[in-house]
Amino acid sequence: MSVQSDLISRLSGQDGDEPVFVPDLTFWHRRNRRRGTLPARYADWSLPEIYRDLGVPIWSVVRPWRMQIMGLDSEESENEVERVRTVETIAGVLTWRWQRASDGSWQQVEYPVKSAADLPAAVEWSRALEYYLDTEGLTAQEMAIGDEGLLAIELPPRPLMHIVAQLLGWGDRLALLEEPAIEHLIQHLENRLQPLVIALAQTSVPVQVAPDSLDDATISETLFRQYLAPSYRHSVRELHDYHKRLMVQARGPIAGLLDGLARAGVD
Repeated sequence: MSVQSDLISRLSGQDGDEPVFVPDLTFWHRRNRRRGTLPARYADWSLPEIYRDLGVPIWSVVRPWRMQIMGLDSEESENEVERVRTVETIAGVLTWRWQRASDGSWQQVEYPVKSAADLPAAVEWSRALEYYLDTEGLTAQEMAIGDEGLLAIELPPRPLMHIVAQLLGWGDRLALLEEPAIEHLIQHLENRLQPLVIALAQTSVPVQVAPDSLDDATISETLFRQYLAPSYRHSVRELHDYHKRLMVQARGPIAGLLDGLARAGVD
């Protein structure tokens, strides 16, 4: 059995009890290549070549889609230390702001929804959001891996995670999730996400990854049951029709969410 067949079989729950070490070097490689800080040995190597050198299964995550905001005026500016994005809607202006951290990464320091008064503008933003396929080079990436590992597709975050991580932040504004406008935001984002899942399921890539960074400390079982479980169930139902698999990313302990994930059918 090839490495690829073994990994797909395990995701399907069909074979193998022994754990397999599959490191995800995607972010490490992307960040250090952009900054020119890859180890000298790997400076000109592709990610699959690095995996082969390390003697571990290849795990490569791609994003063959792009997001656009249609019909709204938006501006983005960037200098060495700060990046700012503004989107103007009929209900108000939304502002995102990031600052450069000491390690060179961008850290979000301003979120566009600061109070309930900003939610109508956020709803207009969600109405204008569209996802488009951009699969150029996907076949070449699969061929570079062969049967020595897996190519996976990174999806947009689930609507709840999108709203919290990019619009509200993880602070006191989480109380805004009780506002009626949040239901409209969730529904608009869900209506954009699920067609993308189906379109990507029709590619040859066997696995899709939801980059939701789940953690018991931030996502309660109630939030999961109300917002995340229905979204996962919808995606899983479609993906399994195409014999594809859904993985969900965690960033901490998720013992309290495991039952809900299993019931939703997440692989």
